[in-house]
Amino acid sequence: MPRDEAEQAATFEDFPKDFNVTEKATGKEILARCIPLTRNIAKSRIDKLWWEDLPCDKETRRKEPDLSWKWVELLGSLTNSRGGGYVRGWAVEVEGIVEIQGAILYRMNTFSFFKGKDGESLPAIYAAFLATAPRNRDRLMFPELGKFKGIGTGLLKLAIAHSHYIGGEGRVNLSSVDYPSTVKLYEGFGFSAMSQLPEDRLVLMELTKEAAAKNLKEMGLR
Repeated sequence: MPRDEAEQAATFEDFPKDFNVTEKATGKEILARCIPLTRNIAKSRIDKLWWEDLPCDKETRRKEPDLSWKWVELLGSLTNSRGGGYVRGWAVEVEGIVEIQGAILYRMNTFSFFKGKDGESLPAIYAAFLATAPRNRDRLMFPELGKFKGIGTGLLKLAIAHSHYIGGEGRVNLSSVDYPSTVKLYEGFGFSAMSQLPEDRLVLMELTKEAAAKNLKEMGLR
């Protein structure tokens, strides 16, 4: 997201929603863009296509925590329970490829796990669901590499930017699936584990203040 465009954006609607991803096989950078996640996109371009024709065996695929996710149902459930005005969904597409490369669903009427200096609740965005397409995961494409790198990072930065525009200062929290490589990825991005929900196989995490500030600065929003 070019810095000068980000600085000129008056609202989140104006904020540029494209970013570069890396094609793993060639190292080539390719422009990707975020588009609104609609029921049609969730059903026909994610649920119908994501888990088809993978080279891995069924046992390997069954280990993926999001295998059972139906994005069209997640979108409908979250929207109905929280109100459409407080829920946003984004999907990532690369020109010339039908399959969606990643998706995120988040809520905007939530609060940080941390309190303000006077004990007040601080606004934050809660990323309820986030995933990159199975074909981008090396473990599912072995011995080949996954297709693209940087999808999850681009989606997280979009959530951080939206947090900025609603007065959340880049605060984002989420429930990570309790999968070692996924938790490690979030920690590397700057998230800190807050608590664990063993029965749901989830780890509650929040972006540190320092990591939020760093990302906002990189996007020209601070």
